Amino acid sequence: MQETQFKSGFSSLNVSRELCDRLLTLNISIPTPIQEQAIPIAMTGRDVVGIAQTGTGKTLAFGLPMAAGLGEKEIGLVLAPTRELAQQICETLYSIGLKSVLIVGGAAMGNSRANSEGSTDDAFQRYDAA
Repeated sequence: MQETQFKSGFSSLNVSRELCDRLLTLNISIPTPIQEQAIPIAMTGRDVVGIAQTGTGKTLAFGLPMAAGLGEKEIGLVLAPTRELAQQICETLYSIGLKSVLIVGGAAMGNSRANSEGSTDDAFQRYDAA
């Protein structure tokens, strides 16, 4: 008898097992509506414009496809209109295992927060658990 594999949650959106496991450690298992709608489109490389309330998971809606699409030495760039939003985005991407660097205007480079063990050239590279 052939066994059918049932996919649910983020795995049904073609999010990698590695990222799904990382999300589970953060107690995130069920995608929000914005994530369900945006992730499949973004995973194909197409542009997505999503509008949703604060706290609905927009950062993961673009961050997970970005992480999936980055090659070994590629970086992703996220621009945000405010320091507070930039900080939140940086923390969220770091929490799912992406090396991240926060650089904000009006502050000395030494004051910018780096969550990367390597240089800023390593910013936003895919997480390597090895």
